[in-house]
Amino acid sequence: MSTWVLTVYGALGDALPDGVADKWEAVLKGERARILSHLLTKIPNESAFLDKLADASSDRYEGFLGTVGSDWNADEIEMKQRVKLARKYLDWDAGIDEAFKVGGTFEANVTAKKGKTEAMRYPIGLVGKKSTDRWRCGSLLALALGGDTRIERYITSPDTLAGDIEVALASPYNIYDRPFVVANVVKYGVLAKLADVLTDKTLRDACITTLNTNLDIVEGHKVTDSTLTLTASWDGTYNHIKIVADYTAPA
Repeated sequence: MSTWVLTVYGALGDALPDGVADKWEAVLKGERARILSHLLTKIPNESAFLDKLADASSDRYEGFLGTVGSDWNADEIEMKQRVKLARKYLDWDAGIDEAFKVGGTFEANVTAKKGKTEAMRYPIGLVGKKSTDRWRCGSLLALALGGDTRIERYITSPDTLAGDIEVALASPYNIYDRPFVVANVVKYGVLAKLADVLTDKTLRDACITTLNTNLDIVEGHKVTDSTLTLTASWDGTYNHIKIVADYTAPA
């Protein structure tokens, strides 16, 4: 008989939790001076610009040109690229000053891109936002596998837990596998939902198949003599991924 069975679902909220977009904008703008300081510490003058940006870029570009074949005059293209970049320091330096001044291009572009934070709904629907939302799919699964009994207090419909949580992964995987689980649930859960929005069921199911392949790795790290199955699928009722974790402790 199973020791515990956890069933969790992804979700896509209609909007970001309150304050997330405003905080993103404020924090990023607050980093303006630090970003500029670090940039100028790394590239303080023309010599550093040539070494770390221009020549470094040209070296990488030269390697790429070596793969394009005889239809291209690789030597001439590479020479032009090196010459053009080598004379750009003054433009670069002036552009940095303009971009990172107070109220400059950096801050203007942060504000202009604020609306794109709506895309955060996709990962938040798989991990939650504890302060204003709750733990969700990926977070709950990772915590359960590591034996964290707090989830018993925070399970919310439609997620369910039957039984009492015990650690399912052998040491040290009960620690190391948790970020791996969260990363894979977020990555392939987001991709699967995006594919579903595009009505591409083949691509959606391929994402879930890859997630299951990676969850199989985690299954292999179970406690000795225990049984652990982790199965991801698409749930038509909630229109998102569903993951069932079934654990049976050693007798």
